[in-house]
Amino acid sequence: MVRTSLQLLVSLVTSAALAGCTITTYNDPNAVPSPPPHNYGRHPSHSSPTPAPKPAQPQPTPQPTPQPTEPGVDRRPANPVIVPRVNAAFAFGDGNGGTFRGLAYAIPQNTARMPNFAGMKPFAEMFLDKFSVTPRDFAGGFPGVSSQSEWFAIKYEGNFTLPSSATYRFRLVSDDGAIVYVDDEKVVDNDGVHASLSVVGDKTLRAGAHRLRVEYFHATGSVSLMLLVSLNGHETVLLANNRFPG
Repeated sequence: MVRTSLQLLVSLVTSAALAGCTITTYNDPNAVPSPPPHNYGRHPSHSSPTPAPKPAQPQPTPQPTPQPTEPGVDRRPANPVIVPRVNAAFAFGDGNGGTFRGLAYAIPQNTARMPNFAGMKPFAEMFLDKFSVTPRDFAGGFPGVSSQSEWFAIKYEGNFTLPSSATYRFRLVSDDGAIVYVDDEKVVDNDGVHASLSVVGDKTLRAGAHRLRVEYFHATGSVSLMLLVSLNGHETVLLANNRFPG
């Protein structure tokens, strides 16, 4: 009776102690129970930094679509240089055309050497077939264009033909300075301020056409400009198509 009462008392105490508790059972008696998951939350120091915004990329400038052009047609804007042409014959040429084209330029006073023609603007255009200005006074200027009779320079360019391959002698007479180039190579240098003076230069040339450039400048006083070419002692004025005795 006493044992039965004690068992009943233990049963009541145990029931009261376990009331409201959850009992977890495991199939494997040797398994270690895992702790329940815990939500720790993310500390601000654990948070990933917010990426900085990327700078705006420049947008490419749209390129114009090339327009088709007709074959052989130059679409570039024309910018021709118009040079007044002399209207009558005078010492250094005329306006009716010829083998060698000359462009005249104003030069500073007291010029002592051939000017650099690059970048200079010509004030007159003229033509001639031969350089045969014998020593003379010059006071008439450039007919129909300018009365300038001092402190000017002229650059002549054109082609001439030689009958055979040989060494030719060029003789240049000028007052004041003059320089002769054949195929862009200097052949005779008679530069400087001086009275009428003759200078020679030799050059071996092949038969056929060659390019001639004659640069001349005049300071004050009289003028002269003559260019002659010789072969085997036979001298003649240089022309577009030179002929020598056979």
